[in-house]
Amino acid sequence: MAAELHISLPESLLAWVQEQATAQGLASSAEFVVQVLTNERRRQLKLRVEQEIRAGLESGPAIPMTADDWVAIRRETEARINAR
Repeated sequence: MAAELHISLPESLLAWVQEQATAQGLASSAEFVVQVLTNERRRQLKLRVEQEIRAGLESGPAIPMTADDWVAIRRETEARINAR
């Protein structure tokens, strides 16, 4: 279910949003705004993942992983996802 958010934009920014929506073949300015916010959310999530990977790489020497280690990681991941 979508929730509503009402915002006020300066006329020049509103005109730009409308132009972008039209140029991209979107049905409305609201679709463009949703697209922009979705892209920003993805960008931030990607950045967070990259930071976590970097932290892992800098955390010390690599430890060899066995097949059992990977099975345990997959189980833990599934358990965390199912717990949400």
